Amino acid sequence: MSTMISTMYSTAMSQHIPQSLLSSPTVRVSSPGLGKPSFSHIEHVSKPTTAKVLPLKDLIAKNFSDMYAPEVLADPRLLNDIGRPKFTDRAIVDWTVNDVRSLLIVCELQPEWNGVLPVVQESGYRMMHLPLNASNEQIVDTLVSSDIYKEHNFDKRFLVQTAQYTVEAARRRIVGNQANGNEFAPLSKPEWRNIIENYLLNLGCEAQCRLDYKRVCMQLKRQKQALAKETSSHSSSSNSLLKKALLASSSTSPDFPSYLKNNMNSQKPKPSLTRHEKQVVWVQVQSQLYQRLGLDWEADELV
Repeated sequence: MSTMISTMYSTAMSQHIPQSLLSSPTVRVSSPGLGKPSFSHIEHVSKPTTAKVLPLKDLIAKNFSDMYAPEVLADPRLLNDIGRPKFTDRAIVDWTVNDVRSLLIVCELQPEWNGVLPVVQESGYRMMHLPLNASNEQIVDTLVSSDIYKEHNFDKRFLVQTAQYTVEAARRRIVGNQANGNEFAPLSKPEWRNIIENYLLNLGCEAQCRLDYKRVCMQLKRQKQALAKETSSHSSSSNSLLKKALLASSSTSPDFPSYLKNNMNSQKPKPSLTRHEKQVVWVQVQSQLYQRLGLDWEADELV
């Protein structure tokens, strides 16, 4: 995998698609200074702030200029209708809903939220907090626990590996592009957004490849089955009269029931693909998708 979201369709805003839940990274807040208690007034204990319930349209950013480098936004012809780069529009399965989910990951809480992440009114979406100064472990935990591509039920280990790879690759690129690059320095907003989008893209491509792989394998099995039927039909046509005669004569025999049973058990198994054939299909599916999306990614190697 190498590193690398169409207009916020009105359908995306109304889709109700209900992945693993995990609390947002903890933000440390400095404690007030300690001193002697004062009895000159009664201190009122503030009640916990209740999270606001807000519609999706009020939670998606209206301006994306701080999420991408200036040179990426320089040419208006390369931007979509909401001001994001066109490369964020991907013809990938379930892309729009998961793009929206990724946009619900924020680096800071808005003042009007009173220090509590709001609850999204529409089902299938939730807000997450990932600060710019989050550690690599916090970034990985947040990405893995997000709802991005949750409907595809990816294995937890795969999600962790994908998140770790994405973060590590981004850190290496950042250090390489800076004279005094610090691997543990806080991220800039474009760097932060790039990590989220690359994680989204990796999962999206994996989901699409798995669907394409199943489709191609099914087609190949059908072709094999059709070829087997054609061959079987051709070879048995000349013996059809003999088989009928044998069947008629054996039907009066006491052993006829066992003959039928043995004949059923001798039916040819359904066509299957070898391990090598499956691997070839997977690599071809990857290559075709990466080419279609304009990605310079390399497909897995054949073993």
